[in-house]
Amino acid sequence: MCHLHSVPKAIIAITALVVNFASPPPLWAKGVLDNPQPDSGQSGIGVISGWVCNAGHIDIVIDEVATLAAAYGTDRGDTVEECGDTDNGFGLLLNWNLLGDGQHTVHALADGVEFGSATFTVTTLGGMEFVHGAKGGCQISDFPSSGTAAFVHWEESLQNFVIESVMDMPQDPSVGTF
Repeated sequence: MCHLHSVPKAIIAITALVVNFASPPPLWAKGVLDNPQPDSGQSGIGVISGWVCNAGHIDIVIDEVATLAAAYGTDRGDTVEECGDTDNGFGLLLNWNLLGDGQHTVHALADGVEFGSATFTVTTLGGMEFVHGAKGGCQISDFPSSGTAAFVHWEESLQNFVIESVMDMPQDPSVGTF
């Protein structure tokens, strides 16, 4: 008799699995890898980020070699319509320079199921993982729009350049440049 009682439970379990596979993806499968974008360039220290409606954990797989856990559950107000709540953000801080110059691929997984991937290119400063003591900056003319200039300077903690200011460029060439 015990054997007969276990058969219906097994049938119910198999039926539930079949229905789950045949049904539309549940909310936990909905997600987006926002950063890095496909075919983008990366340097310095940045973040792998995006959102997933519902997951126990988010793993980031880089070049099929390293698997890293991302923080999950940060506020993303832009996901409320898609997910029904806002605690869907994930992020992983990464020194891109550790990957080395060249093309790399990242896969984002929610509870072991891939929901996003991107191939991107890393450029380092001479192959260095972390540049110490560097100082410098420059002007970028006609950026972010014609007639303006952005001034950038090196920020060691980010291993990248940051915008210091944006100003209108002088119209009279005799005024000089900045």
